[in-house]
Amino acid sequence: MKATTAQNHHLRLFEPDPALVYSIDAVERLARISRRTILIYCRHGPVSPLADPEFGGYYFNREAIRVLRRIGYLQVTHGVNLAGIKFILDLTAEVQRLRTTLAMYPPPTPSIQGKELICQTLRNSRLRMIQQSRR
Repeated sequence: MKATTAQNHHLRLFEPDPALVYSIDAVERLARISRRTILIYCRHGPVSPLADPEFGGYYFNREAIRVLRRIGYLQVTHGVNLAGIKFILDLTAEVQRLRTTLAMYPPPTPSIQGKELICQTLRNSRLRMIQQSRR
């Protein structure tokens, strides 16, 4: 009974509120990445703070926390370096942009010739099955 109860409880990752912004100290705890590393990522581009550090410090939104978590996962799980992470994040953003663009268009319909080819193939398959069943 205890095993089933333990299996029913899933560990859920805290999901930051989209309406809030978080200080670098809060992000450090939420993303489980050191402050120094977050600052390096801000300097080299994979993550951008919402507020300019010269005017009150670093503040981040939910998307920045997600990116930091993704970076941490890629580094720890796959050993990807910063250049590789930037490349992966850029490709991921491009794929998402292309999916959004593609979603605006209706799905393609098969051509008349394609439909005729499919029908002919089905007829040939049925004919073969009938001939084999007669043997």
